Amino acid sequence: MIRHFAVAAVAACLAGAPVLAADPALLIGQPEAAKSAAQLDLEAIKGLGSVTFETTTPWTDGKVVFEAVPGDKVAGLLGGAGTTVRATALDEYSVDIPLSDFTSGKAHIAYAMNGEPLPEDQFGPFWIVYRYDSDPALTDEAHQARSIWQLKSLTVR
Repeated sequence: MIRHFAVAAVAACLAGAPVLAADPALLIGQPEAAKSAAQLDLEAIKGLGSVTFETTTPWTDGKVVFEAVPGDKVAGLLGGAGTTVRATALDEYSVDIPLSDFTSGKAHIAYAMNGEPLPEDQFGPFWIVYRYDSDPALTDEAHQARSIWQLKSLTVR
């Protein structure tokens, strides 16, 4: 199975197609306490309630359309007591985000851009994004640092 995926991924790269993980999933909760952690696949994330919005970002050209789950839909799944959410990327880069960014619905977990899934080599499978054009405060350096792409896990601290 892994060999078949690797061959398909190499063929897709050679053809210029985006490479997607076979089953992208996001770990939400406290991984050290298995009962309070959940591994959500793409369909489960979409099932939380998606929105579509258009915004510019510092990393893309012009306005883009995101399909995403608002952070308040994810916040209830995080579990644990704390005031920050540690977001970790596939390359182990991590950033702490105020829990209030999620509970207020400002932070979104994007899984598609311009109608296409986010490939791992271009921001995917998941990307924390904000509606940057809706509020000038969301374009500051702090919010840019919180906009972690290639997101693999969220935990409360």
